[in-house]
Amino acid sequence: MDGRKAGDPFAVHISPLSSEIDIAEIMDFATKLNYEDNRINGNVVDFTIPASYIQSPTKLENLIKNACNRGIFELQLNVLNYKQLVDAKLHPEKYPNLIVRVWGFSAYFNDLPNEYKDNLIERAKLYEWS
Repeated sequence: MDGRKAGDPFAVHISPLSSEIDIAEIMDFATKLNYEDNRINGNVVDFTIPASYIQSPTKLENLIKNACNRGIFELQLNVLNYKQLVDAKLHPEKYPNLIVRVWGFSAYFNDLPNEYKDNLIERAKLYEWS
Protein backbone atom coordinates (compact mmCIF):
# COMPACT_ATOMS: atom_id res chain seq x y z
CA MET A 1 0.00 0.00 0.00
CA ASP A 2 1.38 3.39 -0.96
CA GLY A 3 -1.43 5.69 0.17
CA ARG A 4 -2.99 6.23 -3.26
CA LYS A 5 -6.68 5.61 -3.71
CA ALA A 6 -7.74 2.98 -6.26
CA GLY A 7 -7.32 4.38 -9.75
CA ASP A 8 -5.11 7.32 -8.70
CA PRO A 9 -2.05 7.73 -10.94
CA PHE A 10 1.49 7.19 -9.78
CA ALA A 11 3.68 10.23 -9.34
CA VAL A 12 5.01 11.83 -12.49
CA HIS A 13 8.74 11.14 -12.70
CA ILE A 14 10.31 12.34 -9.44
CA SER A 15 7.60 14.62 -8.17
CA PRO A 16 5.52 15.11 -5.04
CA LEU A 17 2.11 13.51 -4.69
CA SER A 18 1.09 15.55 -1.69
CA SER A 19 1.18 19.19 -0.69
CA GLU A 20 2.86 17.96 2.50
CA ILE A 21 5.96 17.12 0.42
CA ASP A 22 7.64 20.35 -0.56
CA ILE A 23 9.98 21.19 -3.37
CA ALA A 24 13.07 21.22 -1.17
CA GLU A 25 12.32 17.68 0.06
CA ILE A 26 12.05 16.34 -3.50
CA MET A 27 15.22 18.19 -4.55
CA ASP A 28 17.10 16.68 -1.61
CA PHE A 29 15.92 13.21 -2.65
CA ALA A 30 16.79 13.75 -6.32
CA THR A 31 20.32 14.99 -5.57
CA LYS A 32 21.09 11.73 -3.77
CA LEU A 33 20.34 9.61 -6.86
CA ASN A 34 23.29 8.38 -8.89
CA TYR A 35 22.59 9.32 -12.51
CA GLU A 36 25.99 8.20 -13.80
CA ASP A 37 24.72 5.25 -15.87
CA ASN A 38 20.99 6.01 -15.77
CA ARG A 39 20.33 9.10 -17.86
CA ILE A 40 16.82 8.21 -18.87
CA ASN A 41 13.52 10.08 -18.84
CA GLY A 42 12.56 8.62 -15.45
CA ASN A 43 15.15 10.82 -13.75
CA VAL A 44 13.17 13.98 -14.38
CA VAL A 45 12.28 16.13 -11.39
CA ASP A 46 8.82 17.40 -12.29
CA PHE A 47 6.93 20.13 -10.41
CA THR A 48 3.76 22.05 -10.78
CA ILE A 49 4.80 25.46 -9.53
CA PRO A 50 2.05 27.75 -8.22
CA ALA A 51 1.50 30.88 -10.28
CA SER A 52 2.50 32.89 -7.19
CA TYR A 53 6.11 32.24 -8.28
CA ILE A 54 5.55 34.72 -11.09
CA GLN A 55 5.19 37.44 -8.47
CA SER A 56 8.52 36.36 -6.97
CA PRO A 57 10.93 35.79 -9.87
CA THR A 58 13.88 35.60 -7.47
CA LYS A 59 12.27 32.61 -5.76
CA LEU A 60 11.90 30.79 -9.09
CA GLU A 61 15.42 31.78 -10.16
CA ASN A 62 16.83 30.45 -6.89
CA LEU A 63 14.93 27.18 -7.31
CA ILE A 64 16.38 26.65 -10.79
CA LYS A 65 19.93 27.67 -9.79
CA ASN A 66 19.77 25.42 -6.73
CA ALA A 67 18.69 22.46 -8.90
CA CYS A 68 21.55 23.03 -11.35
CA ASN A 69 24.14 23.58 -8.62
CA ARG A 70 23.09 20.40 -6.83
CA GLY A 71 23.30 18.22 -9.94
CA ILE A 72 19.64 17.65 -10.76
CA PHE A 73 19.72 15.80 -14.09
CA GLU A 74 16.57 17.32 -15.58
CA LEU A 75 14.06 19.77 -14.12
CA GLN A 76 10.64 20.27 -15.72
CA LEU A 77 8.37 22.97 -14.39
CA ASN A 78 4.79 23.90 -15.05
CA VAL A 79 3.82 27.30 -13.68
CA LEU A 80 0.07 26.91 -13.44
CA ASN A 81 -2.87 28.69 -11.96
CA TYR A 82 -5.62 26.38 -10.75
CA LYS A 83 -8.47 28.80 -11.51
CA GLN A 84 -7.15 29.51 -15.00
CA LEU A 85 -6.97 25.79 -15.81
CA VAL A 86 -10.54 25.24 -14.62
CA ASP A 87 -11.66 28.17 -16.76
CA ALA A 88 -9.65 26.83 -19.72
CA LYS A 89 -11.41 23.49 -19.45
CA LEU A 90 -14.83 25.15 -19.28
CA HIS A 91 -14.09 27.81 -21.92
CA PRO A 92 -11.41 26.46 -24.28
CA GLU A 93 -12.08 29.24 -26.80
CA LYS A 94 -10.55 31.73 -24.33
CA TYR A 95 -7.25 29.79 -24.15
CA PRO A 96 -6.31 28.60 -27.65
CA ASN A 97 -2.57 28.99 -26.97
CA LEU A 98 -2.28 27.61 -23.43
CA ILE A 99 0.64 25.16 -23.47
CA VAL A 100 1.38 22.83 -20.55
CA ARG A 101 4.13 20.37 -19.78
CA VAL A 102 2.76 16.82 -19.62
CA TRP A 103 5.01 13.94 -18.60
CA GLY A 104 7.90 14.58 -20.92
CA PHE A 105 6.21 16.58 -23.65
CA SER A 106 4.47 19.91 -24.11
CA ALA A 107 0.95 20.15 -25.47
CA TYR A 108 -1.86 22.58 -25.96
CA PHE A 109 -4.14 22.23 -22.96
CA ASN A 110 -7.22 22.16 -25.19
CA ASP A 111 -5.86 19.18 -27.15
CA LEU A 112 -5.46 16.97 -24.10
CA PRO A 113 -7.96 14.29 -23.08
CA ASN A 114 -10.13 15.32 -20.14
CA GLU A 115 -8.36 12.91 -17.77
CA TYR A 116 -5.03 14.69 -18.46
CA LYS A 117 -6.67 18.09 -17.99
CA ASP A 118 -8.20 16.91 -14.72
CA ASN A 119 -4.84 15.60 -13.50
CA LEU A 120 -3.14 18.93 -14.26
CA ILE A 121 -5.97 20.82 -12.57
CA GLU A 122 -5.70 18.66 -9.45
CA ARG A 123 -1.92 19.06 -9.32
CA ALA A 124 -2.24 22.83 -9.68
CA LYS A 125 -4.90 22.95 -6.96
CA LEU A 126 -2.74 20.88 -4.62
CA TYR A 127 0.15 23.31 -4.83
CA GLU A 128 -1.77 26.59 -5.00
CA TRP A 129 -0.89 29.10 -2.37
CA SER A 130 -1.09 32.84 -2.10
